[in-house]
Amino acid sequence: MTLKELRIQSNKSRVEAATALKVTVQAISNYESGLRRINIEQVLILSKFYECTAQEVIEAQLNSCRQAQ
Repeated sequence: MTLKELRIQSNKSRVEAATALKVTVQAISNYESGLRRINIEQVLILSKFYECTAQEVIEAQLNSCRQAQ
């Protein structure tokens, strides 16, 4: 599962995710496409926001980056 899939599964929009992380919608797009990586604080915020484990967020980020290659 990628970050985008994790967000969609959680029924959250990019705008909501951007607000939770205090970043732009473009930053969320870059995270989801694997162009940028989230930091450890963002992992914790997203795990609470998406109601999943930090491990799931980390794996989703890695999968997003793999797809970008």
